[in-house]
Amino acid sequence: MRKMILTLAAGALALAGCGGSPAAGPGSAPTAISTPAARPTAAPEPTGAPAPTAAPTSAPAPSPAGGTSVRPPDDLVTAAQRQLAAYLKADPSAVVLQSGNYRDWPDAGLGCPQPGTAYPQVITPGFLLVFTDPAQKQSYDVHTGMAPAELVLCVNQQPVSLGAPAAGASPAAGAPPAAISDAAALDEAGLRALAQAQMALVRDLGVSLGEVTFVQAEPVEWNDSSLGCPKPDQAYMQVITSGYKVTLEAQGQRYEYHTDMGKRAVRCESN
Repeated sequence: MRKMILTLAAGALALAGCGGSPAAGPGSAPTAISTPAARPTAAPEPTGAPAPTAAPTSAPAPSPAGGTSVRPPDDLVTAAQRQLAAYLKADPSAVVLQSGNYRDWPDAGLGCPQPGTAYPQVITPGFLLVFTDPAQKQSYDVHTGMAPAELVLCVNQQPVSLGAPAAGASPAAGAPPAAISDAAALDEAGLRALAQAQMALVRDLGVSLGEVTFVQAEPVEWNDSSLGCPKPDQAYMQVITSGYKVTLEAQGQRYEYHTDMGKRAVRCESN
């Protein structure tokens, strides 16, 4: 009996030493062997299309009439609009400013010289004003200086003077302008003309301002920039120039000065 027990124990020890597992009994499900799931390979990321190149910034468009686009003085535009409308025999509202470009004209011809006419060869600042009709079917180029008296409509490179009339009330058609004998009745333009004439007489005679007496002033449209007192062999700008004829008295004698609207006063001998 003891021998049989020893034999069984030895067999059990032998099985344990081999590391074997006892066989599954009948009907037992086979032990599943789990296999690690394969990790899916990530698809390669598509190569991105190159970022679109920003469109180059376009250069500023040139102004329609060339030159530097700046705002011209309101009084200059108003004078040009009114005088152009008068020339066209149209209502000023039918003449629309399209562009205003600052210009340094090469001479006093304002970029639209009269053939055969000599002009002072000085750089003349001004504007090129382009007007159109409301439908923008017709355009008009007005060349200007810096004063309303310097206005030229350029038609096929031929100048048409549009010099603005003197400030103040407009006289009746065909009537000569009235002379003003009371300095207090002068408008701003007339007072500037009087001051110009007085200072010119003070310089010419070497007298004091207190010795100069105002006699009268008369608004005038001079035929050109000579102000009605042309000097021999000297060229003048052929534009209507608004100004005044001012009569002063000093040392018992009267003197006549012709002015523009703010820059010049020249002494003329009375006829």
